[in-house]
Amino acid sequence: MSESLLSLCMIVKDEESTLNRCLQTVQGIVDEIVIVDTGSSDNTKSIANLYTEKVFDFNWNNNFSEARNYASSKAKGQWILVLDADEYVDSQNLLDMKEDLKKASVDTYIYKVNIVNFAGNNGEELIQHQHSRIYRNIDSIKFYRPIHEQLTLNGKVINGKESSLVIYHSGYMSDVVKKKKKGARNKELIQRELNKPGVNAFDYFNLGNEYNMIGEHEEALDCYRKAFIMKKDFSYAWVPFNVVQLIHTLVSLKRFPEALDVIIDAESIWEDAIDFQYLKGLIYFRQNRIEDSKSILNPLIEKECKYNKVLVSLNYKNIYPLNILGNIAVIEGKDQRAVRYFSESLQHNKHQKTVLVDLLRMLLNYHDEEEVEEYVEKLNIVEDKNQLLETIRLLYMVPAPLIAYNFSKKTKLTIEINKGLEIKQNLLSQNIVTLEGSILESSIEELQLFIRKQIVDIYDITIILFQIPSLREEIISKLMEKQRIFVDKMLSRDVVEDVFLPNYLELLERCIKYKYFDTFEQLLKKRDDENSALTLHIGHYLFRNDFKQLALDYYLLVRDEDKLDEISIIRICERLIEGDQVDNALRLLFSFLENGRSEFLLYKKSVELLELIGANEDKGKVAREGLKVYPRSNWLLKNS
Repeated sequence: MSESLLSLCMIVKDEESTLNRCLQTVQGIVDEIVIVDTGSSDNTKSIANLYTEKVFDFNWNNNFSEARNYASSKAKGQWILVLDADEYVDSQNLLDMKEDLKKASVDTYIYKVNIVNFAGNNGEELIQHQHSRIYRNIDSIKFYRPIHEQLTLNGKVINGKESSLVIYHSGYMSDVVKKKKKGARNKELIQRELNKPGVNAFDYFNLGNEYNMIGEHEEALDCYRKAFIMKKDFSYAWVPFNVVQLIHTLVSLKRFPEALDVIIDAESIWEDAIDFQYLKGLIYFRQNRIEDSKSILNPLIEKECKYNKVLVSLNYKNIYPLNILGNIAVIEGKDQRAVRYFSESLQHNKHQKTVLVDLLRMLLNYHDEEEVEEYVEKLNIVEDKNQLLETIRLLYMVPAPLIAYNFSKKTKLTIEINKGLEIKQNLLSQNIVTLEGSILESSIEELQLFIRKQIVDIYDITIILFQIPSLREEIISKLMEKQRIFVDKMLSRDVVEDVFLPNYLELLERCIKYKYFDTFEQLLKKRDDENSALTLHIGHYLFRNDFKQLALDYYLLVRDEDKLDEISIIRICERLIEGDQVDNALRLLFSFLENGRSEFLLYKKSVELLELIGANEDKGKVAREGLKVYPRSNWLLKNS
């Protein structure tokens, strides 16, 4: 028997940015490191050689299992641990696992580990799953499948024993996904497998994940359904993950009743899982069922929550419910409560960009800039120059230009970065004379650097050229073709084309945030009067930025009434109510309900107004009609 207990086996390619981090966490704990390189063109092999002499080459053949089995063949330890370069462990946790291996029973061959995936732009999303990663170094255990490989014992996939080891994985953070184009690559490999005989449920589950990653939700949904139908046992670790992914996909497609039906079935199988409770609260929120959502989410953030099992995401226990409850508090006009929820959420993960921006905007309504700056400093999100730059960008998004400027002085940034920040600062301060000089001094390379680093973007440049039209020719000549086309279209008098609508709306909101109201009015002239959806969007943007009367004017400009969503209808009704026109508000609501509209808020507002005028019989009737569409709504049930 080998004296070595545990060998680490890895396959790598072009992993110079993450390999060192991974190996540092296992160095001195594993007894052997085996690294198989599948064709790196960077410094991956040089880094590997710093940790082990056992670095081997393998000609890549689009088969992960063959590469992993080759790595295993070079290992001498009694047990093998498999890690990818973009993964790492807690060293003490691995030491404890090693002690467990010494005591493993003779009939234990494979261990499952818990894998925590960091997703999103800054790792703000946590997705958890289990996978077999530790196994005995014997000939009867092999990997199979070219992608999303599984371990087999004597040719049969077995469900490994649970272990205490946690592996942390950063490979699905958004920028990494874009860099490696994993979704497209993996989809192609899986589709090849689907053309072979013997396709199984796990294949469809993995293909569904790849479809979701590249935004093809209908195809993903079909795969998840096939995977669930074909499963052989609920005990496989991927099965609950498949169900959660199926629900998320239905939510993405706004098929809420179907998603709720799946949740009801899932609750009967995984009774103590918090995942499905959170997803139910999320769907109620998306349906604007505020009271129903709160009744589900509030218990989840309590210490004595009865749902204590996490199937997929640790965020379902705290961060996600807190963020929704914070947004609900904003809707209800309870800013102090929203601040509490968002602050608590950031304590769990300080790198949530949207949450931080929303929180800072609210804090600036009640505190001076010095106090808010102190709060940002206490969050301790500035760990290096990259994080500092990200923090400055966030502060400009708020916008809080003075705080951003103060942060930019906390460390020495490059001359080019400082030039970009100076342009941004002058733009937000509306210091047009200085702005003109600083942007004129920027070279093509510098301007593209500003855009690439998201210091100054294409919307900023467009606003600048509205203020200083004499710079148009010179600045546009420094832009890339797609950038140039967009700026030209926005500066022209032409009606905005559909292809530019998302960017046009972002530009409008940027003008409001930066307080360039003249530019905002000029851009509004580019609106197509016949485009009801665009007019509605503009109304929402105005309302969100406290231009409520102007927002209502735009709602009333919507040519096609069917394009009015429930939020705009309710806002029109509330304005009628303020003018003592409750009867007209009810008539408006009933006209939509009678014409086939069935959004929750239409029923809710009708019930509230009928109660207001004492029409309790009609109130109950409307609530009961609503229950036909929303049969699980406690709020409607209470008012029926």
